[in-house]
This record gives sequence, structure tokens and C-alpha cells, in this order.
Amino acid sequence: QWYDVISAIPLTGPWPVRETIPASSLWTERTCVIFVVRRLGCPLCRELIYSLLEYQEQFDEADADVVIIAAEETGMEDIAAAASTRGREAAGASTATHKMLESAAEAMKVKVYADASSAFHKALGGRKEKRVNVLRPDVLMRSAANYSKYGGRWD
Repeated sequence: QWYDVISAIPLTGPWPVRETIPASSLWTERTCVIFVVRRLGCPLCRELIYSLLEYQEQFDEADADVVIIAAEETGMEDIAAAASTRGREAAGASTATHKMLESAAEAMKVKVYADASSAFHKALGGRKEKRVNVLRPDVLMRSAANYSKYGGRWD
């Protein structure tokens, strides 16, 4: 039953394209690894995404597409740039030129889609974390480390 629900969810992308597609079109032709985050601008979400990108060779060997689905579009440019082979260093830059982002989109192997309704996230049992969880010392320490590690931006 959950498969039918997520198959019909409309997604927008891949970034920077604004085409709306049903989620099921992601896995109809190839194996697909889907990574769902709530907010691409979050330093903790970025840490998870960048760690996923470290395994790109293994995904290529398995002939699998890697897709990131995010509920919010904030930070999409940075993630798309990081996913490109040439744009990793510029991923956290405070400003990025249009040309760099275009070349990143052309070169990227990871596709980034937006799910404005958060329906995909909710269908898989995802929930919004309570603010009190962010105040835990381990979360604060990881956030501070990621702040400098990934460009010093708090989008």
C-alpha cells in the first residue's frame, strides 16, 4: 500500500529543471537509491548528503542512480554543485555564479528533486524533529563542525 502512495507523489526536478514528475518515474528504467532529507540548507542534512557522495563510485559500479529528495529547496544549488565532479570545492561558497551552477548541473551524477508537500518524507514515516533535539550537545557540536567544514553557511 505504501508503494502505491509514494509512486504517485509529484516531485519537481531534477535541479535546476522545474519539471513535475511522479516519483515512480525515478525507478522505472534503472535501479535507484533514494535519499530523503527535510532541508538541504541544514548543516546536519548536508553532512549526510556529502557522506553519501563519497560512495558515488560504488553506485556507478552497481549501475544505480542516486536521487536526493528534499522538502525544501533552500540549499539546492550548493548540493548540486557538490554532486558535480568539478564543483565540490565551491559547494559551500556564499555566492556562486550562474555559469558554475550550470556546469555543476550538467556534470552532476546525483539528481536533486523537491517535494514541496513533504509527502514522500511523511509516507516513509519521517517526521519533523522537535526543537529541543537540536539543543542536545552532540547535535550542537556536529552543527558547529559542519558550519566551518561545509562553507560556513547557515541557509
